[in-house]
Amino acid sequence: MRPTPTAIGYIRQDVSGISQAWDTAQIRKLAKRFGYVLADIVLVDCATPNLAETLCDIIREVDAEAVITPNLAHMDHQRPDEVLRACDVITVNPTNTYVRTALSSMWMQAE
Repeated sequence: MRPTPTAIGYIRQDVSGISQAWDTAQIRKLAKRFGYVLADIVLVDCATPNLAETLCDIIREVDAEAVITPNLAHMDHQRPDEVLRACDVITVNPTNTYVRTALSSMWMQAE
């Protein structure tokens, strides 16, 4: 673990639509507020193959401790158990943290 934890932002462009710039700004703001160094913001759309695998590869590459996303709708096409095995997931709205060691019942409802 690094002295300052690293996070990546995650935005599905098809979910953000015209709000992408706002979502990006909110991810940056929350990362700073929570004390994370934001390594990158990953932009994907629903046509991106193997979204969960791609996201997990990026998490490992940057050694991220968290993924920050605007809301759970951005994770709809993910397999949340895979992502949560790799790191915590933090949503901006509502602000919530899904800890990697415990699968929240919210994830099960979001699938």
